[in-house]
Amino acid sequence: MSFADQDPARKAAIVLLALEKQEAAKVMKVLSQPCLEKITQAIWALDDVTEEEKTEALTELTGRMKENPVVGGEDKAKLLLMEVVGEEKANELLEKAKLEEKNRQAFRSLLTIKSTDLANFLSKEQPSTISIILGFLPSHKVAEILGFLDDDLRTEIILRLASPTPTKQDIVSRIEQVFIRNVVSKIASKKGKDEKDIGGPKMVAEILQNLDKELGDQMLGAIQDSSPDLASEIAGQLFTFEDIAKLSDPDIQRLMRDVPMEKLPLALRGVTEELFEKFAGNLSKRAKENLKEEMELSGKVKLSEIHVVQKEIVTLVRSLEAAGELTINIGGDEEEYV
Repeated sequence: MSFADQDPARKAAIVLLALEKQEAAKVMKVLSQPCLEKITQAIWALDDVTEEEKTEALTELTGRMKENPVVGGEDKAKLLLMEVVGEEKANELLEKAKLEEKNRQAFRSLLTIKSTDLANFLSKEQPSTISIILGFLPSHKVAEILGFLDDDLRTEIILRLASPTPTKQDIVSRIEQVFIRNVVSKIASKKGKDEKDIGGPKMVAEILQNLDKELGDQMLGAIQDSSPDLASEIAGQLFTFEDIAKLSDPDIQRLMRDVPMEKLPLALRGVTEELFEKFAGNLSKRAKENLKEEMELSGKVKLSEIHVVQKEIVTLVRSLEAAGELTINIGGDEEEYV
């Protein structure tokens, strides 16, 4: 039997097994139950696959991708979702996506304002209002603004942000309109009665990682005093430079394509042997020797300078994760798929 006549489930199984385990798992997570069962059976029954078969499977997949135009939009999303979860759930997910898109647009004009000026405007508002406004801004912007607020106000805001707060869309709209009118004289109206959770442990974890380490520790300490459980949940979502040791070798290799080699000797000063080997082990023998030599020859360096470079690399890890180019595993063992 020619490859073209083979069972589609077998072809899919060959393609999935040709992928990295993490990538294959991402694909399998979105498959419908019947489809997942067929492919699982095909993987289970798959005997030795020749290089020719693997090449043909990947070539066929590439050909089909080229034939199908890559066009997004609501109709395309609905058709794909209906295949996976059915019409009712598809409509529900699409409505949620529309709301999330509206929420992303909220307060966009505030991003053009300097953080110092924005902190000054915000300091005149109620803490509840400030936390809602900050809940719509990127974590790096929030971290900058918090740095310019008074200690007491900053502590109250971070505590509010740490606990997700359901906020009605019409309330968000009124705050947005009034605040923006006072600040930049631009009103962005919002409609609907849907709710959105403002803040949460994940958002606060991202904010803390964009703050100076001393200030971040101070903020986490304030949360610890108020709610040890919440502080523990936030700490579990913090990704530190040391956590890079938990990344897989393929992820490390992807990361190092964007990390300037001249920054590695500084970033790896004083780290554990495990973390050093995580980087060095993915270098060529010559590059590893050069790295060790450069670290040995360099003189004393301020700890603050090391932290700056390490923070840059952590930020890069986060951005690659957001783009789906690597996977961060914090607070637990990675799930296994077969």
